[in-house]
Amino acid sequence: MTETTGTTGEIRLTMEELVAILTECAGDLELPDTPEEIPDCSFEKLGCDSLALLETAARLQSRHGVSVQDDVLAELGSPRALLEHIQGMEGAQRVTV
Repeated sequence: MTETTGTTGEIRLTMEELVAILTECAGDLELPDTPEEIPDCSFEKLGCDSLALLETAARLQSRHGVSVQDDVLAELGSPRALLEHIQGMEGAQRVTV
């Protein structure tokens, strides 16, 4: 489960949680042979089209209070880049749900 701390606004989201959200939004992901490769695979290679990325952004906002613009999400290009972006956000960038 994602945690947000009350004092610093730190957002903690694991790669497993992020991949689960991507799977929910894209359906069956086209996973690489080894799980270690998933974070660096492009969204396109994983089978996430633009609609899946829009849904991912919406779920991150509704479930975790994290607002990632759709165009930024597409530019990030991979689960690792997205997770690093989220982890680098400050509390002011979170939305209240």
